[in-house]
Amino acid sequence: MRNPNENDPTVFGPLQEDAWLSLERQADLLASLLKCAGGMAAAISADYRFIFCNQPYQNISRELLGATVAPGAFLDEVLAHDPEELQTSRELWRRSLAGERFTALRQFGRGEGRRFFEIHSCPVLDRAGRRYGAVQSLREATQREKARQSLEESEREFRRMFYESPIGAAKVHPTKFIFLEVNSSLCELTGYSRDELLGRPFTDITHPEDLAQDVELATKVQTGELEEYNLEKRYLRKDGETIWVKLWVKLIRDSKGTPLYFLPLVENIDELKRAQEALRQRQHRLERMVLDRTQELEISQAVHHSIIREFPNGSLLLFDRDLRFILAGGSMLVLDEKQLVGKTLLETFGPEASAKLEPAFRGALEGRSSQFELVWGREIFDINVSPVRCTDGRILWGLAMSQIVTEKRRIECDLRRSMLQAGDNLRQLVATIEAMTDGVVIYRPNASISRINSAAARMLRVSPEELDATIYERPRRYHFLDPDRNALPVVEFPAVRALNGETVRNLKLVLRREGAEDQWLQVGAAPICGEEGEIIGAVLTLSDITASKNLEAELVRAKVQAEAANKAKSEFLAGMSHEIRTPLNGMLGMNELAFKRASDPKAREYLQMSRQSGQHLLDIINDVLDLSRIEAGRFELKPEDFKLDDELAETLKALRIGLRGKNLVLTQSIEPDTPRLLHGDWGRLRQVLFNLVGNAIKYTDQGEVHINVGAEGLKDGEAILHFEIRDTGIGIPPDKIPRIFDSFYQEGCSAHKKFGGAGLGLTISREIVQRMGGKIWVQSQPGQGSVFHFTMRFALGSCGQPEAQYVEQEARRAPSLRILVAEDNRVNQIIITDFLQEQGHTVEIAATGLRALAHLAKTPFDLVLMDVGMPDVDGLEATRRIRSGESNPLNPSIPIVAFTAHALRGDRERCLEAGMDAYLSKPVDMDRLLALIDSLFPAS
Repeated sequence: MRNPNENDPTVFGPLQEDAWLSLERQADLLASLLKCAGGMAAAISADYRFIFCNQPYQNISRELLGATVAPGAFLDEVLAHDPEELQTSRELWRRSLAGERFTALRQFGRGEGRRFFEIHSCPVLDRAGRRYGAVQSLREATQREKARQSLEESEREFRRMFYESPIGAAKVHPTKFIFLEVNSSLCELTGYSRDELLGRPFTDITHPEDLAQDVELATKVQTGELEEYNLEKRYLRKDGETIWVKLWVKLIRDSKGTPLYFLPLVENIDELKRAQEALRQRQHRLERMVLDRTQELEISQAVHHSIIREFPNGSLLLFDRDLRFILAGGSMLVLDEKQLVGKTLLETFGPEASAKLEPAFRGALEGRSSQFELVWGREIFDINVSPVRCTDGRILWGLAMSQIVTEKRRIECDLRRSMLQAGDNLRQLVATIEAMTDGVVIYRPNASISRINSAAARMLRVSPEELDATIYERPRRYHFLDPDRNALPVVEFPAVRALNGETVRNLKLVLRREGAEDQWLQVGAAPICGEEGEIIGAVLTLSDITASKNLEAELVRAKVQAEAANKAKSEFLAGMSHEIRTPLNGMLGMNELAFKRASDPKAREYLQMSRQSGQHLLDIINDVLDLSRIEAGRFELKPEDFKLDDELAETLKALRIGLRGKNLVLTQSIEPDTPRLLHGDWGRLRQVLFNLVGNAIKYTDQGEVHINVGAEGLKDGEAILHFEIRDTGIGIPPDKIPRIFDSFYQEGCSAHKKFGGAGLGLTISREIVQRMGGKIWVQSQPGQGSVFHFTMRFALGSCGQPEAQYVEQEARRAPSLRILVAEDNRVNQIIITDFLQEQGHTVEIAATGLRALAHLAKTPFDLVLMDVGMPDVDGLEATRRIRSGESNPLNPSIPIVAFTAHALRGDRERCLEAGMDAYLSKPVDMDRLLALIDSLFPAS
């Protein structure tokens, strides 16, 4: 150390020699203290010369500043290489040398490598209180400062997301349930301003029917039963409108677990709810249409040559909901059947008569029966219109039964006049009555028969000696029953009611006679009055309507037969699926094994072609099953999150196989404003793309097939995507375009022979698109290619990743396992055994369900591949016995995978309900099987 010179301007004042020595001694003392205290520390004199610096201080100076600090070194020399740092350091030392005590935070470096230090600085005083130096101690505060900055950034980000979120958000008091804060999206959704919502309980804007569930779930979150909850409920907007929302609610707590506030996120799903209801109604109409058309076909075949053509005593007309005649017949059919069937009511009878008939026909389709007379031309018709119902009470059609009653009405009028006249008119009346085909009975006031025609006598089997007996006295060889086959009391008999002054019309009764089948009659009765209005008798008319009643029964039986036919069709498809998939699984599996072992390029080419043919056959089977599900109204969607870019790339990778041997390129483009993360049934979208792009490749030999995806609109968390598939192929003639989406239709037989296929792809694509809220159409010119367009509606995806699929787990491989394969087909046994052994697994075979149970009772297996359709005990029953412990398995909870050719709707659910862990349909994709095993037994 050099002695200070009083002429040296760097010294803060004239120092005496003893003062300098005192400074050195105090510095030594200070160094000893700081070394004992640890940390980073240094002391400097008034001329900015280090009188002390401990080792940590020297180390950090070297690391951060590239400076070598040592006692006796001047600050200006140490930091001469960094003028900016020199200026900053001199300023901090100057403040302490000037007498200031302070604490400062300094940052060194930038970005992720920056470090923070807390500096404590104070002056060094002598005994007289004069400042002759300064001391600094440093403590690293990097972790604390970064944590503080991160907390501030998180708070800013939360506030930004809260207030700028397109989804409604709020803070709600954890016990009072009042709004503490709301964002603008929630205000827009409810119609209230922020000031109107703050301090208001959320119960005020919740629909009363949804309130109890919401409060119950919130209470469970308060008590810790639930961590969070979500539900769909209704809000009451300020304008009185009710809207549906989806609610996600989480309780925010502080570090000690004390509830701070509820954080609800609110999404408007009102349009989605309306769309779901519209879809449900549309599906119901489609089911109704399919059922009606199937029943019409069955009825037309079963009934056309039966009762309806030979209906006695009148005519029958069967009509549909468009008031169009679908069947006609009978002994009194005025118009030829060809003039009626297929024609509407208006086309057949003209405006005047149709105006009288239409209310009754409409009423029958609504469940009401009616009877009336119609004057048409020169004839009078007695019309009886009633609904035709199926066994479950639904109305299928309407049935109009008509009789020409011109003569009958004239006779009835003459009959009444003749009873008021005398003499010769009586004989004329008797002859007329006798000539009638309907039964006519005339009663005296005492209820005895005055006159009965032959038709009525045959019906009732009344002998001449019984004519004078009254209704109450006559021996009963016949009985009248009501429509429910209950005995009709005498007082309810129409003739008795007519003698009491009541007119009875169109009463349907059952006539039961000894030794004969029951006969249906339509009965009418009216009192016969004298000149002064007194009742002098009654007339009873009887019409045989047994044939029409039999027709109704025949129609109901035909309906039952149609339902049975539909059930038989479903069972046939299930059986055929199993029978075809089992050998197909063997064929494709053996092909795969042979392909892996074949070394001859030509043989591998043949095997590859064979595999493509088998896959084509499987595609046709799947198309037929999909069409069956669509026709039966059992088509399901399985929405999930997915990334559009990734899934589209994977789909096109698979489709590029079809480009081999063609001078053709397959390209894609996604417009910039198209959302990438979506929620919907990607599997069905992929099916449509496979059909449309596959067709484009099939019908295009050279040029390009291009797929473009864009967004037509984004609203309320939903996106409508527009897909366009453009090719340079053969094109479609304009007259063929209207039928291009019909089932089993291809553009001419030559196209079928040249390009193959079942003609179902476009039909299924149309149904999928419509069920996913979109539409499909095509633009084409022969020789210039085609452009297929379709739209689909998707929800915007969440921030999470799409649900993991088996095939995405390529990085994990299961350890070596001991696997039991329960399979009765020898070919399938060989295929599965070879494949699993190649993967390092040990395999044992059980050809029946009982053998599988016996193996599991004595051998510790890791996994069971269980065929559903096996001899003696099928796979479902075997699984139930394993899970219940009935078969004494060593491990009742062993993983069981269904391995079956059953692939119709409900097969997977039945397997899982029986206790199986997973489901694979035949033909089995070996990569998918391997991925499934890996997911059940992940590598450690």
